[in-house]
Amino acid sequence: MEPPSQGPLTAPEVDPGQREVLAEGPRRGPWQGGTPVTHPEGDLSITVHCLSQSKLTDLTVTFDDGKFGVPCSNLHQTTVTNEWEATSAGQLRLTVTTEETVRWYISAQVTPR
Repeated sequence: MEPPSQGPLTAPEVDPGQREVLAEGPRRGPWQGGTPVTHPEGDLSITVHCLSQSKLTDLTVTFDDGKFGVPCSNLHQTTVTNEWEATSAGQLRLTVTTEETVRWYISAQVTPR
């Protein structure tokens, strides 16, 4: 029996009033962020879009201030956004940990203060 259609994997949109400071994808599997990006003071949001080619698979985003997980569906695109208010200006480096069967996009955006 054929698995159901997964549909397209799309990049996160930049929200009005926000500045995208990091965009990566489409990628598959784990990724070690390159050079840290500088971001202004403001409210930071990190959005992940992902899709697993096999079973429900976790994706973990790690950055300087912590980490969060995303359960990537094998049926439809999963979208998760995490927000942190009043972050100070600085450097941001992201790392993605997941299996090779997961395709993903990630976007870090700041609402300057």
